Amino acid sequence: MAFRAVHAQWGTVFAHLPDLGCGRSWDQVWKVKPPAPLTCDECRHSMYAKRSPSGLRFFAHAPGAPECALAGETLAHHLLKLELAAAAREAGAHAELEVRGPEGAWRADVLASDPAGAWRMALEAQLSPITPDDIAARMERMQADGVPSVWFSDRYRPPWFGRVPAVRVKAVVGGGLVVVEGLAKFSGGQWEAGPQVPLVEFFRWVFADRVVAHWRRAPVRSPLQARRSVWTAPLYAQQEAAHLERRNAGNAWNRRRNAASRRRSGSG
Repeated sequence: MAFRAVHAQWGTVFAHLPDLGCGRSWDQVWKVKPPAPLTCDECRHSMYAKRSPSGLRFFAHAPGAPECALAGETLAHHLLKLELAAAAREAGAHAELEVRGPEGAWRADVLASDPAGAWRMALEAQLSPITPDDIAARMERMQADGVPSVWFSDRYRPPWFGRVPAVRVKAVVGGGLVVVEGLAKFSGGQWEAGPQVPLVEFFRWVFADRVVAHWRRAPVRSPLQARRSVWTAPLYAQQEAAHLERRNAGNAWNRRRNAASRRRSGSG
């Protein structure tokens, strides 16, 4: 099941959009003769428009297709990408689905960007299992091209969570997503869980640098999990740095005092 394809004349088309994303209608690709010239942008094999018994629109590979990652995209993954794109746009950003990096080194599920061109950010829907090392490598490939990333999941504490800048989201009654895990604040020398906020509000904070990805060094207070990466306000990151500097200075003073005491004891 795939939700995008490449039309020979129109470019990339999306099954979920009323105008396919190019000002055309579904009826112009579904059950038409001759078949619409659609191909997969991953494996380049022919595709055709299809509709499930429940009315879901998607694109299917024609018989004889090779193994293709796009064919394995689940509905849940696709819907999460749509939620991310819609929330990013509501927060004031441009958002495009399935954007490739230079020379195909990476592909963003959603690429959010500043309308003035000041920044770009990859929004990644990660629902399938992946190792912490693999997801870190994907993050680093994007970062090498100047594109930071945020990773989203609705799974309960996947093993890679915190290895990359990530948040956990949850659907709420009435529609929309809420960030329920990933935000943190620094208090009393420790990190503790931050607020739960609507996804749109989280994006507004991130896009304005009011909240940043931070690699924590101080310990955490339960129930916050001891993960490397948290999302926090720059002020909290500065408070952590000042706290650690004071603690390190105190430790150094204690070491000097103890060394002096040992010298006096030895000379006496």
